[in-house]
Amino acid sequence: MRVTLSVSALKIVGTDLLLLGTVALIPSLSHCLSLPLYLLEPMRCCLLTGMLLVPYRRNAYALALLLPFVSCLLSGMPTPLLAFVIAVELLLNVALFQLMEKRFPVAVAMLFSILLAKVGYYLLKAWIVAPAVLISTPLLLQCLLVLFYSFLFARLHTMTKK
Repeated sequence: MRVTLSVSALKIVGTDLLLLGTVALIPSLSHCLSLPLYLLEPMRCCLLTGMLLVPYRRNAYALALLLPFVSCLLSGMPTPLLAFVIAVELLLNVALFQLMEKRFPVAVAMLFSILLAKVGYYLLKAWIVAPAVLISTPLLLQCLLVLFYSFLFARLHTMTKK
């Protein structure tokens, strides 16, 4: 039996592999540069990029699930337990955005989907991982990144839909 892939399927696979590879390389790049790049939430950045480049909802869920575990397997960061917690957060982010995008402006939908996903992340992290090290990224930086990613996503989303 011969299997053929369409150009759009190859584009999706190529985009996903590029995003997964990028996330897997962040810990090494961070170590080489002596910069804590994880503070910039590279998994969320790759997830949002994937949502912009590939319009299929299932692909966003697949990325949300795979990004933390691929990074964990290839680079050892995050730990498997934290990878699970991050995957739940990213899945929540996608689900909440998809629920809200029809009812609210894109920036507002993304803003609240990220904020609510973060609440879910911290609740799950406190319950499963270790409450002693609950917040490792400064809250001000997190707030700035939420605003930045929300409005950048909205701007790029608008541009890609035209």
